[in-house]
Amino acid sequence: MIEVAISGLRHIADVIALLRDVPGECDPIVVIRRFMADLRSALAANPARGPEVAHWLYQLATSGDLPEEHFGQEAYALEDWFALASSGTYGTYADALRHLEAYLERHAWRH
Repeated sequence: MIEVAISGLRHIADVIALLRDVPGECDPIVVIRRFMADLRSALAANPARGPEVAHWLYQLATSGDLPEEHFGQEAYALEDWFALASSGTYGTYADALRHLEAYLERHAWRH
């Protein structure tokens, strides 16, 4: 329990694994949604972290820790928006950021 309490800087998948060892019920979907709310706050404070956040969401999706039935398939493409914008192929950084913000808005936990 103490390890879970001090795991604020750990990767979400690591926290989920720790929570699975705690007796009682844990809903990993709620954990991810709450973390997405934190990501929204971090992104609002520092929009330059957009590509990093998009990459993290992609990694969660490809590892199976971001179930499509709850979070859709868009997480696979968010990082691409930033890559296309930075290469000048399609869209702008602001467009990519809007896509990311909209995704987090739809899926983040709300109080």
